[in-house]
Amino acid sequence: MHFCLFLQDRSYAGQITLVSDKTPTHTWSAQAKALLNPLWDTWMQHGIPLPTLQETHDATGTTRVYGEALVALTEPQASSALSAWARDQGYLLVAWPEALDEYWPAFLSWPLTDAERLELSFSLQAQASSAQLPALSNLLEETAQRFNNAHK
Repeated sequence: MHFCLFLQDRSYAGQITLVSDKTPTHTWSAQAKALLNPLWDTWMQHGIPLPTLQETHDATGTTRVYGEALVALTEPQASSALSAWARDQGYLLVAWPEALDEYWPAFLSWPLTDAERLELSFSLQAQASSAQLPALSNLLEETAQRFNNAHK
């Protein structure tokens, strides 16, 4: 699964690709590199923290114990852990619609501003969740052609 990460000021921090049982990949913006590289190295070595909740019920009531588990970036729960981490930091993590994976490389190469990349990411995510995939494919195809023609 592909993600775009935006910092608290909504600047584009980079992209992350997580695929179960495969080495995850990332590319950080120049601004985010110093901030995120040490975290990424730690996550690769030890895992990314995933908040956990354990509840036990007895005659006196319910006891809740909050904690965290370290999840390897190659495990299926890694996307949930990454989402929780981004939310806790005040960052935005936007998942790329899997049905549009063929357009991911083109999207990364387009010379978009941070605001345009954020807007397009959210727009695609929203439209994909509302089953507008044929229209999205057409839109991305047209956008790719415009960028390619403009940068020949």
